[in-house]
Amino acid sequence: MAPAVGSTALAAPLVDPERADAAEAKLAPLEATAAHRRGLLLMTAGLFAYIPDGTLIKLVRAPTETTALWRMSIAGCALLSLQLVRRGRALPAAVRGMGPWGGLVTVLAGLNSWLFVEAVKATTVANTVMIMATSSFWAALLGRLALGTPVRLCTWAAMPVVCAGVAVSVSSDLRATMNSGDYLS
Repeated sequence: MAPAVGSTALAAPLVDPERADAAEAKLAPLEATAAHRRGLLLMTAGLFAYIPDGTLIKLVRAPTETTALWRMSIAGCALLSLQLVRRGRALPAAVRGMGPWGGLVTVLAGLNSWLFVEAVKATTVANTVMIMATSSFWAALLGRLALGTPVRLCTWAAMPVVCAGVAVSVSSDLRATMNSGDYLS
């Protein structure tokens, strides 16, 4: 006979909670792996969008400020469109929800974009991108200092190797002339 509607038998869990927790614990690494794969995919897509960026900036015959303004405007319109599609009318609240730290990140992202354009126009694209390849290490160090985020041993081991590789790559330019673009990178 079926239990009566509203009885506690219907409210009882269909799965043993201990077994459900164990199953979730087994799925957690898979979800983390899927998130990691998604992150790698997005990073790779961003890289392919980023590769021609320096060359296109070098081809533009306009002042740095004009190039940076258009670059940031196009990026801003693209991101605004994406966020309007994703968030709709909730977008203004999401922007306000970022608070002062979100405002600081926005200003720093704009400064980063302008400095990238300045660096590409002042030195070779290869040097700019090569020096910027160390940015993840600077982010790891800053995260360690400011947030206490642990830095993995393999990251610590890679830092001097990558820095040495960058030094070798740009060393011929360092001997000849170290220009402002290299410093801006």
